[in-house]
Amino acid sequence: MKKLIAFLIIATLFMQCSDKKTAIKPNETTVIGLFTPYELMPEIVHKKVKEIKETNFWPLEKNGKIEAGQRLNTAARDTLSWTADFMVQFDESGLAEKVIHLNENDDPYESWIIKNEAGYPVNASFFVRDSIAGKQEITKINDTSYRWKIINPQTDTLRSSGVLELNENRNYKTLQFYNFKGEPTSKYEWMYNSSGQLAGYTVSRNDTVRMGMNFTYNEKGSCETQEVYSKINGESETNRYEYEYDDAGNWTKAVSFVNEKPFIVALREYTYY
Repeated sequence: MKKLIAFLIIATLFMQCSDKKTAIKPNETTVIGLFTPYELMPEIVHKKVKEIKETNFWPLEKNGKIEAGQRLNTAARDTLSWTADFMVQFDESGLAEKVIHLNENDDPYESWIIKNEAGYPVNASFFVRDSIAGKQEITKINDTSYRWKIINPQTDTLRSSGVLELNENRNYKTLQFYNFKGEPTSKYEWMYNSSGQLAGYTVSRNDTVRMGMNFTYNEKGSCETQEVYSKINGESETNRYEYEYDDAGNWTKAVSFVNEKPFIVALREYTYY
């Protein structure tokens, strides 16, 4: 999936939620969200998953079918603002324990190591190669609110902080960022459709919406269209997706189209509990 902007390194919290459209029970699902490239637009997958690997490729037309061609390299992903290839490992409760970003040679270049307690992450460390680049400490305010500190690991000083509010279904509601002085900066707000699926989110500053994303879904509950828009320059772009699925109902291949032309092919591998 395409990123909206390059945002601050921050963890959003795991959601125990259900997909009302497909009547999936929470204990039969895993959420791709926490510390992954999907942290602002969490995706629910079927079954309890131990590991997921996602890789992205340029499209290649072969015998009238769109296949995965050459793998995107890091420079191409940065130019396109496309999400990183990654591998995420989950514990048996569905919380991510490790997230690894991979380059085009499958070499890890960034990673999150997460410690979970009492059903949510309490701290996490971000590494670039083998050097620690960020730390987070997360505390629970109440059943629907979490606060965390983003810390400079070299000086052990506060870089910024955030407060995440969940709605009655424990889906993301608002995320307010603060600078190291405690002054509010960016704010994220999420919206949901009548089926309880993520309809979109906005990014605001000083109470003014600056950019956002909108989503629609196919009959299997997968994202079908993804609109990225900017209120700053008035530009927008819509990606449409077509999928292939495994026996569990999770997509293993996604073809992204822009202006009805194949743009990116993403492949996924799942290891289930």
